[in-house]
Amino acid sequence: MEDPLETYWTNKLDGVLPLAHDLRKQFSERWVRFHTLPDSKRYPDTGSEYDIILDRHNTIFADIFAANAGLTLVSTYYSDATTLTKNNAKLSERDPHSTLWKSIAYEDLGDDGFNEVNWHLYRSSWTWRKGVFDEILRLVVDEETDNLMIVDTKTSCLLHPYDGGLDIIASSKGERDRLRGLHTDWLSTHKSGL
Repeated sequence: MEDPLETYWTNKLDGVLPLAHDLRKQFSERWVRFHTLPDSKRYPDTGSEYDIILDRHNTIFADIFAANAGLTLVSTYYSDATTLTKNNAKLSERDPHSTLWKSIAYEDLGDDGFNEVNWHLYRSSWTWRKGVFDEILRLVVDEETDNLMIVDTKTSCLLHPYDGGLDIIASSKGERDRLRGLHTDWLSTHKSGL
């Protein structure tokens, strides 16, 4: 039986490692970044700023996902051990049906040189509706999880929420440009788009 996530990753993302922060470099022609607070502010200080962040995410999601679209949430658990363990209890509470997709060894430049860390990537199925990811997005905003990706394999679109914004790898340059044109005031003013 065909695995839609694996097929998408192989055919649309050339089988690159599922490291969300690297995808914008590898697929720059289809990448766009939106900032989730006015004036590119990175972290919220008030409840109303959390509301702005969630509203912007949900607005962009609605621009991309059809009502009741089937989505895949990919989350990452980091461990020095090769054994599979979910070490992020808060994310596990909000995504209790996730199952292992794959594990990769990744060398990260830490404070004292290169450290090899095992990235255990989990996946779960979700049905899109406004607010469905709000509790998980709050974890991202508060830096309690990262390397999170939301994938719509039918439209070939990948979203990577991070603390401060949302990266999108669209299905095409045209789709990227359409999305960029919808919310120009949420784009970075930096020429790199970061």
